[in-house]
Formats: sequence, structure tokens, C-alpha cells
Amino acid sequence: MRRATFFGFLLIAVLIAPMAFAQTPTVVSGTITDPNGLPYSYARVSAQLIPTTATPTIQVGGIPVQIGGQNNATTDASGSFSMNLFCNSAGGGCSVISPSGTLWQFTVTLAPGIPPPAGTGPQSFSATLTISGASQNISANLNAAAKPLSAATTPAGQLAIDSGNRANESPLSNGGNWTVLSSNVTPHALPLQLVNGLFQGTQATGLNQWATSIWTGTAFPANQYAQCTVQALTSSGGAVNGGLFLRAQTNAGGDATAYTGQIQGTALGAGVTLLISYIVNGSEVNLTTTTATVNAGDTLRFEALGNVLTLKLNGVVKLTAIDGRIFGGQPGLHTFNAAQPNSSVILGNFSAGSLTPQISGPIGDQFPQPNENPLSSFGAWSTITGMGSLQAVSNKAEPALANSNSYMVYSGLQWADTQSAQITVNTLATGSDWVSPLVHAASGQEIFYQLIVYGPTGNTHNILLVRVNPGFTTILTISATVNVNDTFKLAAADVQQNGTQNQSVVLTVYQNGIQIGQVTDSASNNILTGYVGAGAFGSAAVGNAVFSNFIANNPPLPPTLPSIDLTAQGAAIGATTLYAVPSSAGGQYRICMDSKVTQAATTSSALGGAGGFQLLYTDKDDSVVVTTVAALTPNTTTANLALNTTQAQMDGCYLVNAKASTNIQYQMGYTSVGATPMQYNLHIRIEAL
Repeated sequence: MRRATFFGFLLIAVLIAPMAFAQTPTVVSGTITDPNGLPYSYARVSAQLIPTTATPTIQVGGIPVQIGGQNNATTDASGSFSMNLFCNSAGGGCSVISPSGTLWQFTVTLAPGIPPPAGTGPQSFSATLTISGASQNISANLNAAAKPLSAATTPAGQLAIDSGNRANESPLSNGGNWTVLSSNVTPHALPLQLVNGLFQGTQATGLNQWATSIWTGTAFPANQYAQCTVQALTSSGGAVNGGLFLRAQTNAGGDATAYTGQIQGTALGAGVTLLISYIVNGSEVNLTTTTATVNAGDTLRFEALGNVLTLKLNGVVKLTAIDGRIFGGQPGLHTFNAAQPNSSVILGNFSAGSLTPQISGPIGDQFPQPNENPLSSFGAWSTITGMGSLQAVSNKAEPALANSNSYMVYSGLQWADTQSAQITVNTLATGSDWVSPLVHAASGQEIFYQLIVYGPTGNTHNILLVRVNPGFTTILTISATVNVNDTFKLAAADVQQNGTQNQSVVLTVYQNGIQIGQVTDSASNNILTGYVGAGAFGSAAVGNAVFSNFIANNPPLPPTLPSIDLTAQGAAIGATTLYAVPSSAGGQYRICMDSKVTQAATTSSALGGAGGFQLLYTDKDDSVVVTTVAALTPNTTTANLALNTTQAQMDGCYLVNAKASTNIQYQMGYTSVGATPMQYNLHIRIEAL
């Protein structure tokens, strides 16, 4: 804590100071935080005596001695300060200011503060108080007037925060919320401590020694983040480490398990190493590293979302790694001083929370963990009741038992309705052996879509897309040659039909990244949501059906682009622009439409006329202008279109591969006979895929 020395006495006050007559100020102190608990670190605290027009004095040996009317101090990292002020009213032996009725006005100024958008920038506020007694803590008065330093209130998902705004602690505790990450391995045995509002290694920490603390006051889900500020990095020679834990725990064998996102170096500034690593059975292994410029006050943020690990510096992604070894545990902090005495990384302003459980981007399981039976990946995979399970062997997956339909679901995460699952074929020994990616799979139940890829490899087979709900129904058959190391992906997307969301499921099959089949499942027992997963069957031996490199994707639902909503249409619609494709957004678009008759014609009519609903676009690959065929939309019949009643309707979805900087257009035919014309509505939605 920094303490300002009182000043402002006139020379006469200095000259008589050695006399026996006491000058007794009040020791004024406080710790300043904003409404969210963030400290006003290194802020200027100014105390001004008011009114400023008076000539203030105190009594020294019965003689009035003029005093100055201002004093300044600076807070430390935790927002704490102290200063000496003469009191406005008697009490505790303090020297009272004359004339009576004075007050002290405290002004707190912080610049530059936390820059936008994360923070609110420079801040200043004031509070006017009466000072009395031998000492006075004014924290509550100042904090009541303090302005927010962060741009928002508690972030969504935040489960823990520790600004360090309290007395020193050794070990770090915060009311029991912090716990040392214990381990049978000695380097993980000591806790962190709190010193002047900052987190650092225990002074007794020896060479090659970890200091660790994890937040155990709140249970955390597997998808979690932790962040802190980097305050200092000092070294007497070689590199030292410090940073964040995610999914930290002590396993059943008593050893530490965690992911780390940390800095490493000899001093802050350019060339600091950032790294992501894992600790399993007490041993640390680096996953990925880079170098960056790290300065005091920078924010380090570490995220674990599924199998994707991300390390950010001041909000910018610096490192990403995919790993499936650890799936549960708590966030925390750590330092490691290697072989350097009097060296440390000092951290501050810890916070942690949950991440939105939907994955945005791919997750994967390369089965890197030790062999498992059944497959688990730290709880990410679960079995289906009544079905055999998979096992992981040498970075691959296979049935745990021969001649057993074996399925498992990746239920450790929640999944959006738009999802995909992909596997790589390693072994298919016979024509009875198969491997499968699954989508829209129910947890613990025999309900899913399954792509059955048959062996033996090196041959052409019928690949089956099957709905299991209940029983097995083949909804698509594709002939393909299956080879070792081929990838097969099954993707699912719910679509709008008849004006109602989630009535149909579009299922698309890819081999080695190329689409080889697609079908829309509109059956009453179609499956609209669920998890991803995988399955396999080995007829004679478990090693007859082997796959690897499971990859799943759960992209956010694509944004809805401009929509068309037309009513009371009584004529054909010529080519009309639906969407101007931006210069950077060429690619796949899905256009869904629905139309129905709203007024019948006197004699007869045909919704859509001879041409129906058509799209016009420029193909991305060959720049050819395409007009979709004049044919029925997928969900109608010729008889329905010619009903000439308000029951006549059409709907469907189209996929186009549109070139950048071109227009996607639509047109609609029309046929009506009789004095009263047929009228119809038309609704169109477009999505970028």
C-alpha cells in the first residue's frame, strides 16, 4: 500500500515541529473498487479542504498554525491508499481544523482506465466527508460513488471473480473458495498466496516448484474459461512460467490433471512465450507455443470448449489446440519458477465462468488418451442402452466385442440441430464389417441417423443412410468405392416446410469432402435433434472394423439474409433479385420458399403456371448463368397445383453455388382463367451455408 506524506504546512509549522507540542493528524485509508468489484488500481486520490476560501489553522501549543488545504495519494494494485489529514471535528486526539464547518472533498481519478470496448476508459468521481478520530476508513463512502470500470455488468456465464481486494493471504483462500491442486507429484503441492492484492507463488516455494490454486467454491461445467491480468514477470536468469488452469482436478490416483494456458520468459515485453499444455498423472506436455509482446496489465484468457483449447491475449486469439485427454475439473492459477531463485510471475484480477455449450466450429477426438474400454475421453462419450460399446486402441476406435452392433454418443456437449459427424476408415476386413458416423442421436436410446460404410476396403459397395426410430429404415443408398483413409461425413440440417420450422431434415453425405448424396427426410418419425456419435461392427474380430479421427461440427445456424413476403399476387413474377452476393461471400446458399393460393379463379388456375418457382444464379465454379428447371417443387403434385382452391400450395428448398459479386434471382409462373383472377402469396428465405 502506498502512503502519501502530508504537506502544505507553512514554514512556521516546520520550525515549531520539534517542540513538544503535538500535531496529530487522522490516518485516512480506504480500498476503492467499482460496482463489479474491480479495483481502482494506481488511481490518484486527491483530498481538498472546503470551503477553499477559508484560512485553515490548527492549534500547536495554543498557537494557531496555518495548514495547507490539499493532500494527494496513489492507490496500489488492489486500489488501497492511505494519507494523513487533520480532522474536521474532535475525536481520538486528532488536531481539529479551525474555523469549524470544514469538510474534506476526495476526488479519485483513474487514467487511462480499462480502454473500450472491454472497459469504460478514464474515470473520475468525488465524495465529500467529515474526518475525525485517530484513524478513519472511507472505503464504503468512496465505493458508493465509484463508477464502473468495465463496460458491462457481470458477464454472461461468469461463475467466479477474485479481484484480490482484501488483506494478504497465505495460502490463497478468499473464504475457502481457493484450494491447492494437490498431487502425489511434489512440484504440484504448494498453494499460491495473495500479496498486496496480487497472486504469486508462496515465498517458501523452492526451485523447480509449482505454486497452484484452483477455484473450488463453485462447480464448473466442462466448457469453461478463466482469465487474469499479467502484472509482473521477474527472473534472476532463466525463464519462469505462470498463468491459468482449466479442467484442473486431482484424479482417482491422487495425481494432478489439468490444461494450462500460460506465459513463459525472463521479463515482460517482446519475445514472451505463450503456450498451451496438458498435465496428466503429474507430468506436463506442451501442445503448442508461440511468442508475443506481453506487458504489465495485459489480460490473458484461456478457453476450453469441447476439445478445442484457445489462448487469448487482450482478446486476440494467439493459440488454438485440439485435445481430448481431459473433460472435467475447475479453473485456477499457477506459477512455476523453474531453477531460478527470486523469480516469479505475478497475476491479478482473476475471473472464470462457463462458455456457451454450443460448439461453433469443429471438435475432434483423435483418441490420444491411453487405451480405453469403453471409450470415454474423460466422460465425453456415452453408451446406448442395449447396444455394444466402442473401445479406443492405439489412437483408433473399434467395437469392444466382435459380432456386436457397437454405438456411442458424444454427449459431453449440447448440439444444435445443424450438425455433422465424420470418421476416417482404417480397417474394413469383410463385406459384413462396417463403420458409421451418427447425427441427431438420442442420449442412451436407439434413435439416430446412421451412415453405414461397408467393407472390404478397395471395393465398391452400397453405402446406406439409415433412420433408426424405431427399427432400421434405409432412406438413401449410394454406390461408392471405399478405400483405407477415406473420410465419410454425415451432415444434418432442419429446414422450414409449410411455414412450420423443423418439419424436415436435410441429410447430406460427403466422401473425402465431396458431396455424394443428399436426401430430405419428411417422415412423421424423422429425428429433428440430438447428439453426434459413431458406430462400428466387426463380424469375426473387433479389429475387423476400425476407424479414427472423429470430427464433428456444430456451426451456429446460418444467418437469415433478405426475405421476401408477398401477398395478393395476381400475375407472374419476372426475374427479380433476391440477394446480391457480396464480393467476399461466394459459395453455398440455401433458398427455401412456400406459396399457396389465397383466392381461387372463376374457372381454373395453376399455382406457378407452366414454369413454377425458379432461381437464376451464376455458378461459382464455371461462371455459367443457371436457371433451375421448370419443374415441380419437392413437396407438391400437379393435381395439387391445379386445385384452384385455397388448399393449393407448394414449398421446397434449393441449394445453389453462387459466384461472388453476382445476383441470386427468383421468378414465379402464373396461370388463371376466368373473370376473377387467382391470387397467391409467396414467402422466400435465403441462408448462407
